Amino acid sequence: MKTKILLFASAILMAMNLQAQAPEKFNYQGIARASNGDPLTNQNLGIQISILNSSSTALYVERHTATTNDFGLYTLQIGDGTPVTGTMAGVNWSGGNKSIKVEIDPNGGTSYTDLGTTELLSVPYALYAAAAPGGGGGSNPTGPAGGDLSGNYPNPNLANNVVTSAKITNGAVAAADLANDAVTAAKIDDMGATSGEVMKWNGTNWAPAADATGGGGGAVWTQTGTDVTYTGGNVGVGTTSPSTKLHVVGTGEVARFEGGWVEFYSGGIDVGYIGHFSSNPEDVDFGTVTGSTGSLHLATNVTPRLTIDKDGNVGVGTTNPTANFEISGAIISGGQFFNVNPTNISANNDMVALDAPTTASGFQYIETDGNKFVVESDGSVETLGKIGIGTTVAASDLDINQSGGSSTNEGTGGINLINGAYEWRIYNSNDFIRFNYSSDNGLTYTPKSYINSSGAYSQVSDATMKTDIKQLPVIMPSVMKLKPYEYHYIHTEGINKSIGFLAQDIQKLFPNYAIVTHEKGESLLGVNYAAFGVIAVKAIQEQQKIIEAQQATIDKILARLDKLEQQ
Repeated sequence: MKTKILLFASAILMAMNLQAQAPEKFNYQGIARASNGDPLTNQNLGIQISILNSSSTALYVERHTATTNDFGLYTLQIGDGTPVTGTMAGVNWSGGNKSIKVEIDPNGGTSYTDLGTTELLSVPYALYAAAAPGGGGGSNPTGPAGGDLSGNYPNPNLANNVVTSAKITNGAVAAADLANDAVTAAKIDDMGATSGEVMKWNGTNWAPAADATGGGGGAVWTQTGTDVTYTGGNVGVGTTSPSTKLHVVGTGEVARFEGGWVEFYSGGIDVGYIGHFSSNPEDVDFGTVTGSTGSLHLATNVTPRLTIDKDGNVGVGTTNPTANFEISGAIISGGQFFNVNPTNISANNDMVALDAPTTASGFQYIETDGNKFVVESDGSVETLGKIGIGTTVAASDLDINQSGGSSTNEGTGGINLINGAYEWRIYNSNDFIRFNYSSDNGLTYTPKSYINSSGAYSQVSDATMKTDIKQLPVIMPSVMKLKPYEYHYIHTEGINKSIGFLAQDIQKLFPNYAIVTHEKGESLLGVNYAAFGVIAVKAIQEQQKIIEAQQATIDKILARLDKLEQQ
């Protein structure tokens, strides 16, 4: 239920005997009404009361539960609730104006609605008057001050060394509570601090501790403008015994450089860097600077093992590479011994040697059985032996042991013929040689045809793989115009003749089945002969309809003849 609260208009009630001890609470009344103005009668309320200073900071917060009477009136004692923040005794009634904020949950819970803030007038300040010397409120106190005060009333001062962390609640003293120049060094307790120490917050209170930027009155770091320098010794992070100019001890990530790079100098000369310098924000660079004549070394035991010189030549086992990649010494890998040398090395056991160029255009690899494998400078490959892919025992000139492929998925097996985004995948799926096609860079393949184990060729023709299905129109007139020929292909005059159609004729009669191909810069026409089996079936069907119609006519004529003969 949406409610609104009307504060009772009478003054906040306070019962206090100025000659006796003042209670740290005072009466408060209010009327709770519904949104239509009717009082909320005999209803449990959840109430939160906050006493605020002049900066609207809560000095004390408490919670109550109260029950309204037949008129919606509720009564409570501020100071007698369940404290949430601060204490009633801790409220400094003499420190500026005070206000009360009232929040109510009409359902008796803690889902409070803020009903606003009301400034307290003079009545509650009897709490302050009762705490003053003499206990009365009729005149200013007189005589010597005591406790944390020095001097005489009515204008005592704070005694020296009385302001300690125990006396100050965190956040209790705001700028508005202190006059300019009111707190002097004499008013602050040293709390046991020694020379060079400063007051630091340790999470609970203020305590003396060493100054991070100085000690004993002298600064460790020197600041000049925006520069900070230190030349007195080593700096340790995570260690109290640094052994170098900067000594970092820790686990995991102990340092972070974000953006830019770290530069290395030798004798005042910039020689190299490490960090992010290239255009790719995820790259990490490690190298020499522009114009440097030095090399970059990767070393073990203070000995260079891999070298990149100023020209970009890479050397393994040499610090003076003379080619893009130069290896000095032997390479041993998996029991196979590869010896790299510019001169011929004879074969021995399982050794494969890199031979000197047999011609100016290629390099020759020699196996121990005498077979040769030659890679020419144009990328062509020649071999006197067999080549195995995925197998170490090649039984034919080229053996491919597929890495995958099944009757439902080409996997990674077979051969890919790639031309831009277009790919043909040819692979073995046990009982078939399959031909799959892709036009999206191999992301998806569509089955097109296959050859089964008996040698029969089939084209995929499942209805689920077709769209825009229509019956063929009448084709007999076009079929009757087809001209079958026998012929020789050019340069094949000495072999048997072929039979077929001229593609130019097909293009006129059945343009969908004349295919344009491009060979050696020429546009040539081809014929989809497989389609003509379907065309022949359609023509036969049309011819059969004609035959059946003619037969019906003949039957009618014969019937008439029979009648005439019987007359």
